[in-house]
Amino acid sequence: MSEQPLSRSLADNAQWLRQLWEPSEDLYLKNVRIGGVIGLLCGFEGLVDMEKQWLMDGQAMQRLPRRFADGTSLLNYLVDETAIPLDKALAVSRQQVVRYLTAGACVLLLEGSCRALVIPAQGQQSRSLSEPSGEGNLRGSREGFVEGLRINVSLLRRLVRSPQLRCEMQTVGTATRTEAALLYCKGRCPPQLVESVRRALGSTGLDMVFEPG
Repeated sequence: MSEQPLSRSLADNAQWLRQLWEPSEDLYLKNVRIGGVIGLLCGFEGLVDMEKQWLMDGQAMQRLPRRFADGTSLLNYLVDETAIPLDKALAVSRQQVVRYLTAGACVLLLEGSCRALVIPAQGQQSRSLSEPSGEGNLRGSREGFVEGLRINVSLLRRLVRSPQLRCEMQTVGTATRTEAALLYCKGRCPPQLVESVRRALGSTGLDMVFEPG
């Protein structure tokens, strides 16, 4: 199947992204303005170290010495005339954007450009992933969940690099207000099952929730 090129319209690209991953709440989209050109910074929470990305790349972009007519001229300048660490490859199709995002990179879409900048900003914090002590695994991955919910969601994002993977956040426990994530593959998981789990999470009626049990 041929790949679909990106549009020169930032609004069209942004609408496509939101529709593609709706309602994934771990998708980070931020409107930015660089050199007089509006853009959209995209990445997945947990996969992308947003603080590192902004300190290393975002602030440098904000200090560009001149303004640009459109996203194409800005992109060429960033790639050819600055020392900002960018990926050698540019995303020129929707499928490439999906692959870079699910691999943990940051993608910058620009108004007036049918190419997107790829910013290597992979990173995660918190306790490192390791094999669960009570669940020895003879084959396959040795990674296991940790305490941080966002890190666990990012682990699943790394393993299932599909735009069909959805993430819905809910709060359970009237006193603890514990954050919970419902993840499923749209088109593979029966909608009635997703709705059933969604209702169950929303009607627990518990004061305190500290763990799945």
